[in-house]
Amino acid sequence: LSARSPLDAGRVPSGEAASILAEQAEAVVPWLARFQPVRLKAAVLPLVILAAILPFSWTAAVVLLVAMPVIPVFMILVGWKAKAASAAQMVEVGDVNAFLLDRLRGMATIRSLGAVEAVAQRVRRDAESLRARTMAVLRIAFLTSAVLELFAALGVAMVAVYIGFHLLGNLPFGAWGDKLTLAEGLFILLLAPAFFEPMRDLSAVWHDKAAGEAGMAALQRLAEAGATLPGAQAGPPARKTVAAPALRIESLRFRHAGAVAPGGAVSLSIAPAEHVALVGPSGSGKSTLLSLIAGLALPDSGRILIDGQPFDAQSAAELRGRMAWIGQAPHIFAGSLAQNVTLGRLLETPDSLDEALRIARLDQVAARRGSAPSRGG
Repeated sequence: LSARSPLDAGRVPSGEAASILAEQAEAVVPWLARFQPVRLKAAVLPLVILAAILPFSWTAAVVLLVAMPVIPVFMILVGWKAKAASAAQMVEVGDVNAFLLDRLRGMATIRSLGAVEAVAQRVRRDAESLRARTMAVLRIAFLTSAVLELFAALGVAMVAVYIGFHLLGNLPFGAWGDKLTLAEGLFILLLAPAFFEPMRDLSAVWHDKAAGEAGMAALQRLAEAGATLPGAQAGPPARKTVAAPALRIESLRFRHAGAVAPGGAVSLSIAPAEHVALVGPSGSGKSTLLSLIAGLALPDSGRILIDGQPFDAQSAAELRGRMAWIGQAPHIFAGSLAQNVTLGRLLETPDSLDEALRIARLDQVAARRGSAPSRGG
């Protein structure tokens, strides 16, 4: 996921990706850890119990054998519906998370445009839709348990009725020509509920199967190949201090996914330490050009040279390590000045932070606040 380019139009939104990794992926573990062993138990143990009952009464064995296949058939039918409902619920969760994260990032714009109430109404509609899908999944889970308990109770009741009337002499058949003793009848009655016990355990984890398969499908969709970040597989670039480089762009063309034709060719030369402003209407390609210079994607044709070194998949990681980017709305994190400047990076020397503040002309601001940035202030 980290190797996908930000310019990839098919990239999963950040909120949805976080939902898949933090919530939906957890459903895969119970499916693999609990469902598979319980399914094996449900396939083997009833046959063992049936083999233990058969020498005493073939009628009781037939009753259990007839009741047994009905349960998996109905569970499979209900399971198809449960799988579809779980998948729809997880998609809804991902969409809601992606929507919330996008609106939180643009909260300042939403307030400035007076669209807070419209966004709140959308959140309420999405929350109500998610509630309905969650209740649908729960209804199906309860239906699965109800179907199992119904047929299990019918099977045990039919065996109990047969044993009772057989001991009374009203149903003298079914014991291989003999009559069951009281001990043999009690033995069969005690094994009849245990015959359906593995199916009860399977019903308890049946929802784990539906949720796990839906979670696995979401993870596979998250791992689908897309536009990769050039040099993403390369190791971290070596730290070194370099002078301001020269930039040269020669006949650069790039076409976004789904675009009919690439934009016009761009050629540009920027001297070291020169300040250049890209000006143009929205959609003219300013952000795309900056993304290509930053190595977030490779051009369709033309080339980019930084200090004479071609910008390609082999050199992308190293050249990106020498770049800095400042967004339109920088964020100040709740922490020290040093933490906001380093953003988790290790300092090469104790004086590196002071030098960075001096270059950014923030050294006087830090001095007025009386802080010691190199010590975490």
